[in-house]
Amino acid sequence: MQSSVLTVAILAYDGIEPIDIGATYGVLSMAKRLAPGLQFFVVSKLGGELAMANGLRLVADYSFADCPGADVLMVLGGPG
Repeated sequence: MQSSVLTVAILAYDGIEPIDIGATYGVLSMAKRLAPGLQFFVVSKLGGELAMANGLRLVADYSFADCPGADVLMVLGGPG
């Protein structure tokens, strides 16, 4: 039986809440234990470092311009 691959892109932006990205990564990390073919990465408009809410920093793996294809795009919550 061949394992299928599911790729998830997580959209990040300046001001994103740390709990949103942390909780998402935690869930996907646990899911990967059951489905090793699961792949996920963070993408932002320009890629590189972002300022999250309260000053924490996040480094996006890709920009919109160099982002590989994904099966799912997760758009996480934000202010308000």
